[in-house]
Amino acid sequence: MSYAQEFFNNYIEPNKINSFTHRDLLQHTNTNCSYSVLRCLKAFLHSKGLQIREEKEERINEKNEIKRYKRFYIEVING
Repeated sequence: MSYAQEFFNNYIEPNKINSFTHRDLLQHTNTNCSYSVLRCLKAFLHSKGLQIREEKEERINEKNEIKRYKRFYIEVING
């Protein structure tokens, strides 16, 4: 089983998750490269009729610094 399938089967599906970040990928797969997992996850989800939409988000931490990151949303493919 690939890391992408593991992430989907053990984190997304049982918890009814519809959005995640790179940090979620790293924490729940114990990998050190979320980009390769994300690439495989996109292909895996596409085979299930789903797609990933990404949005840039930002938050201000306790040091009053702006932290930017991407959030990924799982959606049904239109069409």
